[in-house]
This record gives sequence, C-alpha cells and structure tokens, in this order.
Amino acid sequence: MRRLIALSAILLLAGGSAMIGPARAGGTLSRIAGAEPQTLDPHRTAGGLETAIESDLYEGLTARGPDGRVLPGVADHWEVTADGKAWTFHLRPDARWSNGTPLTADDFVFAFRRELDARTHAPMASQLANLTGAEAWIAGNSDVPLDVVATDAHTLHLGLVRPSPFLPEMLSYPFAMPVYRPDVEADPANWSKAAVLVSNGPFVLAERVPQLALVLHRNPQFHDADKVALDEVRWRVLENDATALKLYRTGEVDIASVSDEDLEPARRTLPGDLHIVPIFGTEFVIINLRRQPLGTNLALRRALALAIDRTVLTDNVDPTGGTRSCSYVPAHSPGYQGPTMEGCGQPIAQRRMEAKALVASAGLDPKTPLKIALIHRTNRLDRKRLAAIVEMWKPLGIELELVNREWRTYLDALMNGDYDLAIAKIVGASGDPLEFLNGMRAHGEINVMGYVDEAFEALMHSAEDEPDPARRSALLGEAEQRLLTAVPLIPLDTPVERMLVRSRVHGWQDNEFAFHPSRWISIGP
Repeated sequence: MRRLIALSAILLLAGGSAMIGPARAGGTLSRIAGAEPQTLDPHRTAGGLETAIESDLYEGLTARGPDGRVLPGVADHWEVTADGKAWTFHLRPDARWSNGTPLTADDFVFAFRRELDARTHAPMASQLANLTGAEAWIAGNSDVPLDVVATDAHTLHLGLVRPSPFLPEMLSYPFAMPVYRPDVEADPANWSKAAVLVSNGPFVLAERVPQLALVLHRNPQFHDADKVALDEVRWRVLENDATALKLYRTGEVDIASVSDEDLEPARRTLPGDLHIVPIFGTEFVIINLRRQPLGTNLALRRALALAIDRTVLTDNVDPTGGTRSCSYVPAHSPGYQGPTMEGCGQPIAQRRMEAKALVASAGLDPKTPLKIALIHRTNRLDRKRLAAIVEMWKPLGIELELVNREWRTYLDALMNGDYDLAIAKIVGASGDPLEFLNGMRAHGEINVMGYVDEAFEALMHSAEDEPDPARRSALLGEAEQRLLTAVPLIPLDTPVERMLVRSRVHGWQDNEFAFHPSRWISIGP
C-alpha cells in the first residue's frame, strides 16, 4: 500500500527522469489496437485501448515509465503539505503543444474543469472527486469553487478534501491530461475526430484511417523528444484476435496480444518472444442492478455467484497462469487482507445445491427458464469462458444468451446501462485497494451497475481519513465485504497479460500495470 511517506521516492525521480529512455535511432513500431478507438478525447475515455493510444499522444502532470511506475510528466517536480491535502506541481518551462504553443498551468485548469463539468459526461470524472469542490461539479453545480488554481504560468495548485497518497499515479491517466483549448472551444463535438490533433505527448497523430490504422509521428515539440527513439508508431485496428498471430508471424506487427487458441502454438514456435505476466487486476461479471429480475433479487444474484466453478475457468478454459479470484480487490494487494465471496471455500457440489435452493426461494421454476443476456467484447477467450458459464447456470434454470458487441458499442452499452450482464476487467494504477474500491462508489467510474450503499460510502470516507495503515486496511476490508455481499458483480480471476514482442523491440518491460508506452521503445537489430 502506497502511503504518503513513499512519495519521497517518487520525488527523487524528478531529477533523474531525463536519463530514462533510449537515444534517437528512428524506425517504425507496429502494434495492434484491439478495436477502433471509441474516442481520442482523453476526457471521454473509459477503456484501456484508448488509454494506451492516448498515452502516446498526450502527457499529464505525471507519466508512466517503461516499468509502468509513475514518473514526472509535464510537471518536473511537485510538493505536498504534511496533511496530504495541498499539492503544488511545477510545470516544465519548455512544455509545449505540438503546434509550438506554450503549455501552461491554465491549460490544466481548463482540462480539470472540463473533466469535472457534468455537461462533458466524462466517464472517469469520479477519479478526481477528491478535489475540493469536485463532487458538486460532477453533480452539476459548477458555481461551487474548484480548488484547482494556476498560481503562475508554470505552477498548479490542487487542493484535496482528503489525503490521496496515489494522486501522482492517477494523474498519469487520460482523464487528467490537458486538451488544446482553442480547438475544443471552436468545435466541441468534433475536435478529437480531426485527422490531425494538437496534443502534447511524445507523438502526434499524423493519419487516421477508420477501422484500419492510426499513424503517429514523433512530436519534435515534446520536452524529451531527443530521447524518443521511434520516428513512427502504427496502431493497427484489429477487432478479430484470431488474426493477430498471423500478422505477427508475417512480420506485419512487432507487438501482439495472444489469444487462448494461439497460446500453445506461440509457446512451441515463439518461446523467446512470448511474455506472460500477472497483472494487478480483476476480471468479473457485472450485474445491472437497475434491471429486473436481477436488480432487486439478491437471492438470484447470490445463486449465480455460487454456481460458478472458477477452477474450471482457470484450469481448463484458460490455463495460462491466471489465478481464480473470489474477491474484487486483487488478493496480492500489498498490506491488504480482503474478504472473499460467499461459499468460495466450499466444494462446488455444495455450492450448486445452495444455488438451487436460492433460485427456488426467489420464486423461479427451473422448468421455465429465466432468459437473461450477457454482453461481451469480440474476443475468443471471452467466448470460451462464457460458454462454460452458460453450462454452469443451466441447472439453475437460467438460459444465458451471449451477445457479442464490438468495442465501441460494448462501452456505450455499459455507460448507458443497456445490458443485463456483462464481462469486464479492471487494472489498477497504484497497488492501493482504495483505488479499486473508489471505483464502486455511487459515482465511481466502475460502478456502471448502479450499486448504492450508504454504509459502504461511510466506510470509504473513514478509510480515506484514517492515518493508521492497519486500521485503514481493516476499514477497506469491511467496505469490500459489503460490496461482495450485495453481489453487484461476480469476480472470476486475476488475469495475466500475454504478449508477443519481437526481438528487435528494445525497451519493453513486463509490469503488473500493463503499461507499455511507445515513448520508451526503440527498434534495433
């Protein structure tokens, strides 16, 4: 768990960050975008795919290094007061937009206000809810003062309601990145759809061919441009993961994710290129609490959770190193001993009997199947895992329909509540369990299922204010127990990242946060 005292180590990085990164060498890196990005507007981003591309195009106050850890970004150093509630970020004097215009603290004031403005409909706005005044803004009251102040052109003050030891990690994400105000104000609906964007990251968008590719060129205005090795990054749009291995074998891409079906062939023929790394995340089934009959029927939700055999999912369907999980916060969160879901220590036969009894108590007749639908992304592994769950739920009288959605329509359905069930994954930024649980608050970015619990909120507030690490961990454990008992989601496993990385790709570092910015990569022999 990252505590406030640990920030001294982060601050030490500010002076040495320029030493990280390869020397100029040139070349083109070809990597796969799993689908057409929903948006390139960082304040409307909700998915990991968009985060990866936007981390090439934009840079926040902080950034991510090759190992996924936080580094100085537009801010080359910062300070925090003893109570952890006032932060001062000092921007690089040479920070510029890709068109050469100076980037100032006012640009971040504009960006934070835009992210928090209810009219933006920013899906990740809750990540900044700890800023003083932010909750009122998210609720639609922008008359309340927001404690985000440019004290001069290169100094930004952020005031917090409660201490946030992992604030630097969170500020590296797209929701805290700046956007070019003249373009946003000139064409609010379409500025991010332009073929060429004004951005401030290590690369700029040079060409965009819908459903085919995004071509990025090195940004000469970037403050660390001399240490960005690549001349070009080609993000190839590829919705069908069955094609990834074929493109990799033919040399058309340098980096590719590996599907379940392709894992064994990759192990046999490309063992030196294959990277399988556990990530700090959780994969789970989401239950829409706003829809009936699942929304108000706790017994039925409990039955669905009890009937899932995670051993089958992790050992038979996806035997790739992922571990079965009965908790929402990953079990390997440092310094945290969290709870597990009901029945996880019981034999599956006993759980199935209890599940059938719960279905009967819910008033359902197994002879008349209950039909519900589950949406999922275009992904072969998802289909295999979900096909197994279909069979697990059949004896309960549940007829589960699997609905395949392309990435953008899948995200839209989650944001709009247009689903019964869905499968999703969250990857952490800091290793702190509070970060995971924050997302499940009433206005949390992960809480697309409509989970509301005042006792959960009170425990989260108490944990945020608690200075003692052991007591803080206990409060977070109580909050997670309430979450798991309400069953708005069903944890499945702690996933792994499976990637093929060509030997000519230098600078790639496996890490538990699955961050691999193109900025740190070079092409060599």
